[in-house]
Amino acid sequence: MRLTDLSIQSLKPPPTGRKTYFDDRIGGFGIRVSQRSKSFVVVYGQSRKLKTLGKYPALSLKDARKEAQLFLLTYSPLKLQIPKLTYSEATQRFLDDNRDRLKTQSIEDYSRHLAFYGFTKPINQITRIEILDRLKVLANQPVTQNHTFDTLVNFFNWALRRDLIERHPLQGERKPALKHHREHTLSANELKAVYQRAEQYPFPYGHIVQLLILTGQRRSEILHLRRENVGETLQFLDTKNRTDHEIPLMPMAKAVIDSIPHRKPFLFQNTKPVPFSAFSKAKINFDEPLQVTPYRLHDLRRTFSSNMAMLNVPLHVTERILNHKSGTISGVSAIYNRYSYIQEMKTALETHEQYLAKILSPMG
Repeated sequence: MRLTDLSIQSLKPPPTGRKTYFDDRIGGFGIRVSQRSKSFVVVYGQSRKLKTLGKYPALSLKDARKEAQLFLLTYSPLKLQIPKLTYSEATQRFLDDNRDRLKTQSIEDYSRHLAFYGFTKPINQITRIEILDRLKVLANQPVTQNHTFDTLVNFFNWALRRDLIERHPLQGERKPALKHHREHTLSANELKAVYQRAEQYPFPYGHIVQLLILTGQRRSEILHLRRENVGETLQFLDTKNRTDHEIPLMPMAKAVIDSIPHRKPFLFQNTKPVPFSAFSKAKINFDEPLQVTPYRLHDLRRTFSSNMAMLNVPLHVTERILNHKSGTISGVSAIYNRYSYIQEMKTALETHEQYLAKILSPMG
């Protein structure tokens, strides 16, 4: 049959198993239909081996035909010949393949990261040592270094799936700027850089980062703040340990909240009434210009706790602010101790904001 988008869309899956419909235009090329998916395939060789090219419609019919023709042209009964694509040719194909799937900003980021390497040789001749030596140039930019590394890993994964290379040169390689996060806290200079970036970054991500730094709360608790939760205190009713919680609202945190667009029900939402969730992309864009050790948002909470200790805030007060269920006041003590510690928390948060104001000042 002649495969067209219309004919493919009209194909019905068999009651059980799979059925392959071959194209009249290219011998061996067809589409395999099952109850779960429709996938382009190429059947080749005397033993009638089958190669899957990709699923429809993620892979278009036009691109599938190109992939099939390229494969059949390069296939030899004795050995599959790897096309000798140069790095620039292959990266362009990679970008073209992803253009319909990814947002424009992601394609621009990929393009910039791939251009950084500047290889001119065929991609199947690029070695692990060459890649890692090139990445050393970014040693003082760990966030960019990791993003550039991740992009090349994705590129070679794509090339391997399309039989453009025989082996992945970065298989099993760890990120060059990898750090164990469980013990990671930000230095004063790093905290200053992140906070100043957050002040300039658009709503809602920049505002979220500022409040994480100022209050030490969990990301999920900040995200679920509602307008009615904001007054002289911040009330957190959707907490990880299922314990309602409130802390005094201090001037710097209040200024951040006052600058948030007035939408309901959540402080941190876009146009739909659900909390913001696009953290992965936002954090990549946010971190790109920062010259700091790679960090997670949860490290801001750990940094808050460490700074409280440095500022001589009593541990039980810090734990009240952080809403730690298993802390110095827990078990039977927690049952009988109903004191709110509001004044103590207010003093501690005031001390913390004064510390932040100091490191954020031009002389800090």
